[in-house]
Amino acid sequence: MQDIRCFNVFIDIAIFLGVEAIVLFPFFYDVLEFLPVRDTGFRCDDTDIQYPYTESIIPKLYVLVGAYAIAIFYLVGEILFYCCYTRNKDRDTPACIPCGCYVHLILVNIWRTIGFHIFAVNLTYIFVILGKKMVGRLRPNFLDICQANTTLYDCSEGWVDDSVCTGNDDLIEEAKESFPSYDASIVFCVAVYFVLYLEARWLWRGVGLMKPFIQAACLLGACFMSLLGVYQNAHFLSDAIAGAVLGGGIAVMTVFYFTSLFGSSHKRRLKREDEVEMNNYVVTNRNSAWVEQKM
Repeated sequence: MQDIRCFNVFIDIAIFLGVEAIVLFPFFYDVLEFLPVRDTGFRCDDTDIQYPYTESIIPKLYVLVGAYAIAIFYLVGEILFYCCYTRNKDRDTPACIPCGCYVHLILVNIWRTIGFHIFAVNLTYIFVILGKKMVGRLRPNFLDICQANTTLYDCSEGWVDDSVCTGNDDLIEEAKESFPSYDASIVFCVAVYFVLYLEARWLWRGVGLMKPFIQAACLLGACFMSLLGVYQNAHFLSDAIAGAVLGGGIAVMTVFYFTSLFGSSHKRRLKREDEVEMNNYVVTNRNSAWVEQKM
């Protein structure tokens, strides 16, 4: 079995921790607050931002924690994959050789599968925050959150600055961060990564419809989560579509360009299994023909 040098793994870990620090610090300590939200103002006659405000059902923190928690599945999946599809002679390979500083491939696969999953989620989060800050698109329920003081502005002047708002300051700032959808980006990143992981690792063909059924259910759940923000007047449909494309695109890029899930070894393994099935099919047909001739 191929081993990977410790130096390569350490570089992966260092980059991962760097991205993780960028994500966690802004989330819990508001480090990215130095980036002000783009102030676009609003128009009194803009019917797109006059929808009523409803409180979010699923907090953002729960979405991020759920995206991280699915890493437990990848840990179990890699262990099962190793036990079921790894040749017995490869299992005796030492997990670590201190003098040569090598790491066993199973440990590298566990680390890269989980690490790159979290890396994709973190990268998606960073792009979402930057998009919200730089675009500054108003949410459909902005006016209901703003609670503008009508004595401070004249609608005939056209664009009105949000300084006339008398509502909660935190909610007002958040109401200016509609594009792209946070929930859609994160859930589609997780769902697409999960679907591609199943496609690469699920080699059991006992029940033909089970794998596509689970994959379709994941994508359907991601669509539901993405459209939930539109249903609650927190996002426009274009926000959800852009978030889905962003999260799904980062997941696809991570799987095909960073991980080894669809590498040459995966292709050789699938080819070997197809050859085995073809040989079994040929042998079965020959036996059937021989039995018919004897009869």
